[in-house]
Amino acid sequence: MVRSPYARERLAELETRFAGLPWTHRLGVATVHTDPYFVPAVIQFIDEAGNWRSGEQAGRILVQHASFLTIEALREALNGWCKNTQCRTAADVPNLAVLHFHGTSHLGPQRAPVFREFLANIRELQGEGDYYSYPALEETLARSGYNFSVASAP
Repeated sequence: MVRSPYARERLAELETRFAGLPWTHRLGVATVHTDPYFVPAVIQFIDEAGNWRSGEQAGRILVQHASFLTIEALREALNGWCKNTQCRTAADVPNLAVLHFHGTSHLGPQRAPVFREFLANIRELQGEGDYYSYPALEETLARSGYNFSVASAP
């Protein structure tokens, strides 16, 4: 709730201006001002990343906003991550997936099936046995008590 009438009157204009900024400027704003408000934009960054560098940037900002995610937002973000080759195969992104798992600890055990589905989808696209099949994430899940066969995921 915004108490200031002056600020309330200008919120719609600010939202329009933010939406009209170039991708990198929107990313910069959301990076500096981590807030639940930016979760939809962060998910959009994942969907829109157009190269490996922007895929890594989108992955990093998702980790920054992980504590604000709901199960639904987590699922949407991971689905976008998996579908966007620029995110899925960016150099640092498999490691960011591990950080993202830890960053969503507030979601408790309900996050495990979402990450399991993510791994299954990744491996359907990437195969198994290499860095981009996200073995570090699977190891992290196992060490956290979420032992399951990715092959049995829905």
